Amino acid sequence: MATPAVPLSQARRHLLAALGALLAPSMALARPERVPLAVSQSVNQSLLEPRLSELAQALDWRWDLSSLPFSRLLLSVEQGQSLGLGLGPTPARLQTLLFSRPILRSGVWALSRSSQPHDPKRVDELQGLSVCLVRDASYGAELDAARDQLFEPQYSTGDFATRLRMLLAGRCDLMLVTHAHPDPALLIQRLHDAGVPPDSVMLGRQPLAEQPVHIAVARTSPWAAYLPRLDQALLRLRPGTRT
Repeated sequence: MATPAVPLSQARRHLLAALGALLAPSMALARPERVPLAVSQSVNQSLLEPRLSELAQALDWRWDLSSLPFSRLLLSVEQGQSLGLGLGPTPARLQTLLFSRPILRSGVWALSRSSQPHDPKRVDELQGLSVCLVRDASYGAELDAARDQLFEPQYSTGDFATRLRMLLAGRCDLMLVTHAHPDPALLIQRLHDAGVPPDSVMLGRQPLAEQPVHIAVARTSPWAAYLPRLDQALLRLRPGTRT
């Protein structure tokens, strides 16, 4: 029995649909002109740039960097407007965000006033202290769990210099800061750059915690399709330095 003829217009639609299905994945993953990447203004971006440049070269990408307050960074990523650097993969965020392999590791350091020094070496040594933190930021599972249970958090949405002023004004006993290099001397330089005399602040002798730093993207964002490429590049590159 002969196969019924298919009208030309219908056959053409079927052909175009099939071609679209074949071409769509490659078109969606074409090399982007620019990749929007939001970074928290509380981090020292200049010390992240070598690793980001290395990644961009491996991927043949160009980053479109923006420095945002942490709350705006989180909102930008959640709304699919950009990728985000420095968001911790908390249980709540894992429901809506995807996270890359670690691009480097981050040390969490304690700063206190030289007139009232604190040099905690473990999280439990924060017992009874007030601690300046960036609101909504994650400092690792152990420190996050200790908030309000072990120590009293004092939140700020400001940059590094703003939080230093809170510390020096006595609004907290110590301040937690992530540092983008294994050499703590560069953190002392950040104090100078922020206009704070280094001798007014004491830096702990070792980081309280270490945590991986990821690039995050909303599960529903078009940029989520590029995450496997980013992970493949990270596998090829040498391990990142601790931040």
